[in-house]
Amino acid sequence: MQNRTKCLAVPGDLLRPRVPCPIALGAIGVPAKRWVTRTDLFVQLESGRQLLANDPLATIEVAAKASMMSREHFLRMFQEAFGQLPGAYQATHRMLRARQLLVESTDPIWKVGMQCGYSDASAFSRAFRREFGLTPKQSRKTKSQLLHSKV
Repeated sequence: MQNRTKCLAVPGDLLRPRVPCPIALGAIGVPAKRWVTRTDLFVQLESGRQLLANDPLATIEVAAKASMMSREHFLRMFQEAFGQLPGAYQATHRMLRARQLLVESTDPIWKVGMQCGYSDASAFSRAFRREFGLTPKQSRKTKSQLLHSKV
């Protein structure tokens, strides 16, 4: 029988490296039956997810490699664990980053699009409008409204 410990933090635990709680990972749907496998799988998927969130030019293949999985297995496990495909996750984070840059910087719109991984300003503007209902130029005029809108 497996030794199942509770996932409660006590003062002595603050010095140990943080490991995801297998019970919580099961509750959010990380697909694995064994506790150790579930934890390892989550750590692997999280490395790929962080790469997709932080690097707008990262490809699915690179994220899968960072997660030590094949592309197909990464796609399947990512969707099962996080509820969306890696490409959709990355697109959402690219738009959130673009919105943040538009509000916080005075860079030209084409430059913001390039920083977020878009090849030209028109592709960036179309994607931005599809996501938020405003063009990047309109969003600059209504910064306070943009900050308070939901994705």
